[in-house]
Amino acid sequence: MTFEPSPPPSVKVVNMTGSGVHLEWLESPTPPCCPVYGYSVKIRNLNDSSTFDVVTGRTNTKLDNLDPETLYGVKVTTFVRSGASKPSEEVFFTTPPAAPPKVTLGASSHVTLGGDANMTCQARSNDKTTFTWYLRAGASKVKVSQHYITELEFAQKYVVTSRETGPGLVTSSLLLQKVTTQEDVTFECEARNSAGADSRLLPMVVYGKVANILSV
Repeated sequence: MTFEPSPPPSVKVVNMTGSGVHLEWLESPTPPCCPVYGYSVKIRNLNDSSTFDVVTGRTNTKLDNLDPETLYGVKVTTFVRSGASKPSEEVFFTTPPAAPPKVTLGASSHVTLGGDANMTCQARSNDKTTFTWYLRAGASKVKVSQHYITELEFAQKYVVTSRETGPGLVTSSLLLQKVTTQEDVTFECEARNSAGADSRLLPMVVYGKVANILSV
């Protein structure tokens, strides 16, 4: 038996937070022979004409990592075993403008001389975010580079990684391999997007320092 379901009714945006929106709709009515298998959500970016699809078995879905201050259109299609419905009427929404990132988590490091130090900071942002790490010296700061790490004898090598760790969350880590400094130092993690920046100070405490002993 061939049956074409009707498009899902009442597609609407029920919540919008940062770079994400929550969509809901009603289930398409179907006869006992042809239960709904799922839904396909097509999202259209009207600013650059790009599209992407999300498949779900529920009558709701969360769309994350959308561009700020952008007009989007959404259509939902119902699928049954014998085929698919026509797309629903397109629903439009505009995401909010980009807001400055907010550093919500900072993990400092306690390291033994010769060991590895790992410092992490996490920021909440609704726009593309980049991280920069600085070495603080009083009121001044210097961008972390291989030159400053090795030539000033802080460690043998450093590695910086950044990644998305959840909806609207980005995390950056600074790894210092084989710490050689005997001084406690402070690093600054800065998160920046098109709307501004936020930062967090992260101390690195070194254990196993060699004591200076004066012979009399």
